[in-house]
Amino acid sequence: MAALASGIAHEVRNPLTALKAFYEHFPQKKDDPEFVAKFTRIAGKEIGRIEGLIQQLLDFAKPSPPSFQETDINGLIEDTLDLIANKLRSNNIKLHCTLNPKPCPLNVDSNQIKQALLNILLNAIDAMPGGGQLKVSSFVDRTSYIVTIADTGSGIAPEDLKHIFEPFFSKKASGTGLGLAITQSIIQEHNGKLKVTSTINEGTTFTIELPMKE
Repeated sequence: MAALASGIAHEVRNPLTALKAFYEHFPQKKDDPEFVAKFTRIAGKEIGRIEGLIQQLLDFAKPSPPSFQETDINGLIEDTLDLIANKLRSNNIKLHCTLNPKPCPLNVDSNQIKQALLNILLNAIDAMPGGGQLKVSSFVDRTSYIVTIADTGSGIAPEDLKHIFEPFFSKKASGTGLGLAITQSIIQEHNGKLKVTSTINEGTTFTIELPMKE
């Protein structure tokens, strides 16, 4: 609870500080169109940041129960990769995708699994600001469908690796530290497993194991 309270206070204080500063100057500069335009832009951005944090907190604290449906997991992965295609190009990241050759219907909540995949993929992109390689692969291992997402980014320090699924743990300047906590919760709700290995200056690999449909 102390960690959660500290994390919330930290994440909310920054946008509130910006809003307070502009609010205090507004009476003197309300007739300055440049100031009003800047205030409007920044206020909207910071309010959106707080709203996003609140939604992430709700997703983490009281996630919606999965709505399981038979889903083509290969298609779901490809759809998720399509969402980040432009971001990969603009960051000079080369995608290598090798999925299990046979169709694999799984009972999953497609929206939740897509969100889990997206959280990991966006972290991978952030880890490669100068470009790199993103490898997404999948295969079937007896009773599990396994997805691996590997990047050639900056890697995660050994002392940080054990904390990455904790809420509000983040080394990114703009990160809330809730993305991976929510991802782990989603995978656990699907009776799956989420693992990670990482080496500094070499990259990080996330492995998702989802149970096959009986």
